[in-house]
Amino acid sequence: MKNSIITYFTALLMLYSCSSTGYLQNKYKIPDYDKMDEAVFGSFIRIHLLTGYNVEGELIAIDNKQIIVLQEPARRCVQVSVSDVRKFTLHYARHKNYGWTIPVFAAASLFHGAFALISLPVNLITTISVTVSAQKAFTYSEKDMSLNKLKMFARFPQGVPSGVELSQIK
Repeated sequence: MKNSIITYFTALLMLYSCSSTGYLQNKYKIPDYDKMDEAVFGSFIRIHLLTGYNVEGELIAIDNKQIIVLQEPARRCVQVSVSDVRKFTLHYARHKNYGWTIPVFAAASLFHGAFALISLPVNLITTISVTVSAQKAFTYSEKDMSLNKLKMFARFPQGVPSGVELSQIK
């Protein structure tokens, strides 16, 4: 009995420790979902290039030929040719974190007595699926929109203003 309880809680901890995109939210200036219409910075973008190299950072501007990304921690702008892009992922707001629901609802199932055999799997399936879908909220990829439509999420949607050097953008 003691071993099964330890195994159960170890499995719960392993499920709870599934990967999260929290590093994106802290490292880059991604706004909370309720304040995304007030954001003054561009959205976070991760670009996978045909060469296998990845570029990630704040989306500064995009046109028909190039994408300009402000990389952290160097705080320098990188220009990527549109023809070199294999795929991309764009995060425009922070997602709500529902990870806490997994261990809470699983532990609550223990109080259901014999019905825990039914309620535990149901609670795990439900809470894990809600948590995973919430992590994918406020995210676009090449499957959802074309590169041309990414302009809406750039700091400078109409391109870098004339007279502004890329080295000046911080």
